[in-house]
Amino acid sequence: MTPWPFVSVVIPTHNRLPQLRQCLAALAAQTYPLDLLEVIVVADGCTDGTEQHLPADHYPFTLHVLSQPGSGAAVARNRGAQEAVGKLLLFIDDDVIASTGLVEAHVRVRGGETDSVAISPYRLARPRKDDFFGHILYTFWERTFGDMAGTELLQEPRYVLSGNLSIPRSTFSRAGGFNTSLRVAGEDYEFGIRILEQAIPVVFAPDAHACHLETTLAQSFRRARQEGSSHTVLARLHPSHASSLPLAHRDFVGRVFVFAAPPLGPWLTIMGALTLRVSELLRLRAVYEIVYGGLRRYRYWQGVADAVGDRAALDRLISELSMAERKFARQQRKSVPG
Repeated sequence: MTPWPFVSVVIPTHNRLPQLRQCLAALAAQTYPLDLLEVIVVADGCTDGTEQHLPADHYPFTLHVLSQPGSGAAVARNRGAQEAVGKLLLFIDDDVIASTGLVEAHVRVRGGETDSVAISPYRLARPRKDDFFGHILYTFWERTFGDMAGTELLQEPRYVLSGNLSIPRSTFSRAGGFNTSLRVAGEDYEFGIRILEQAIPVVFAPDAHACHLETTLAQSFRRARQEGSSHTVLARLHPSHASSLPLAHRDFVGRVFVFAAPPLGPWLTIMGALTLRVSELLRLRAVYEIVYGGLRRYRYWQGVADAVGDRAALDRLISELSMAERKFARQQRKSVPG
């Protein structure tokens, strides 16, 4: 396929220099012509020396290291895209280790179609049998990427994952980039909503695969709380999609431990953490998965509470979203001919 386009790889990072170096080493081993590759690392509020150490490293591609105050991944990705010169943008997370043919596969999957978004898998390594948490994550990602496989076009915003995503720079600009009001989570989903609303094709590119480095249990719970907070923003931005978020389906854990009797929350956390340890020691995998799910839901609803405040405020939000969704449905019906 000639001529090859110039590709700009954008990597947002925050205090993960060891993982980032693995990510960059994998990009240095690409089959794609490295003189047609630039890598833009955006250090988002880093305090681990990323900006000082990376320029001293040597790579066979052009490396730019940008620095900004901690503003979130959406701002970092947009900043990198603004500085990019390539016709094709490739977004990769700092804990994603590319296969040697990843960049080439992102280019080839487009064929004659340039105005498209390509999503590619970044799977976890298969965990040990006694790693219950690892199995939960492994199963989730295998199911997610398995659902994408064999699908000509992806039609759900939840599939637009920015951990391994390519898009023409002109298309990214036309789509409006990532929404910077979503600082800690949910920016992928919101970007996917707008991409699909603009009828920009989203394709799955399995050959551009990568490995995702392991996530810790603490990171998973922290992410759940961030998602709860960001989903309140996402729901207000796109109320027609609110029903697909956990926010719209209040469960027992959120209702009781976060809003009705918040002092019970710390007790739930302590007892839950103890149960996780015991169930792993006793090889009770089903118990572990149930308790993990409950604790993650608790963290999610903590995030919702961080954003809305009390139960009355949540009820008002749900009511507003319900009214907005009904209004959207009426408008859709009116727009249908006949």
